[in-house]
Amino acid sequence: MKKIITITFLTLCILSCKDKQDARNEKQVKVQAKKELSIEDIIKEDAEIEELASDFQFLEGPIWDKNNNRLIFSEVMANKLHQWSPSTGVELFLEPSWYAGGNTFDAYGNIISCQGGARQIARIKPDKSFEVITNNYQGKKFNSPNDVVVKSDGTIWFTDPDYGLLATYGDKANDYKELDAYHIFKYDPKTNETVSVNAILSKPNGLVFSKDESKLYVGNSNEGDRKLVVFDVTAENTLFDMKVLNTIDSKTWGIDGLKIDKESNLYAACGDGVTIFTSEGKLIGKIKTNFEVTNLCFGGTDNKTLFLTSHTSLYSVPVLIAGNY
Repeated sequence: MKKIITITFLTLCILSCKDKQDARNEKQVKVQAKKELSIEDIIKEDAEIEELASDFQFLEGPIWDKNNNRLIFSEVMANKLHQWSPSTGVELFLEPSWYAGGNTFDAYGNIISCQGGARQIARIKPDKSFEVITNNYQGKKFNSPNDVVVKSDGTIWFTDPDYGLLATYGDKANDYKELDAYHIFKYDPKTNETVSVNAILSKPNGLVFSKDESKLYVGNSNEGDRKLVVFDVTAENTLFDMKVLNTIDSKTWGIDGLKIDKESNLYAACGDGVTIFTSEGKLIGKIKTNFEVTNLCFGGTDNKTLFLTSHTSLYSVPVLIAGNY
């Protein structure tokens, strides 16, 4: 279907101060209005979601390794990390993974991994050895670190809901909790200190910084309280002025993973697909799926492939705007 884009112009009339009575001194300035994005600007109408691999036990935490042209992702319940590339398909990357969920890269090519089974954040080096970065807050064990991002200054920010505890202990999960809230934590490698930057969300999950890192977007995934929020980030790396940008009507899942593209649009993993918002939280549209999207990331040689994880399969879909990272 041919897409027609209408560009609207605003005309401003400015009267000369020298001769207000002389209409010939009137100047017209044409200003192009910002075009509102639609879902057709994000993904082609005939784009297809491709299943890359299947028969897994709950996938999570996909990250694109641009240096090696491969995807790293977690198979949580199998206690493994896998890698996928266009040339070799799926191969085992690391076992055990300590039931890792979310992952990200730091500036040195290390994987920063939410090892929920061990209730810790770990650094996995290129040789696949790993070291624990942090595993407690004020002497109390984390719930089960879920998703993680690394700021350009090297600080590590992660969410800590209780999904890992629920998966392991079920109705007895509360017996194993040592913290009385679900926090967003920040670890500073310069001071080796873990601090709580927020403890008021009911279940913080996916998180991503704005392109200039002045804002932190967070998905809250608690049933009945599913929403997208944003915080302002201070120069001292504290959070303030939380705003609810939008709510999620998914009855089963999300917001889980959260990513941002080069034009600052937000992509949220939800129960019925990928929900896409502007940076102000306005709904652009949704990539509908017949499976629950547990997490997502951009990748590929041009960063215009959106990789999706689900309970049992790994998928990809081409998009029109490249991911930010």
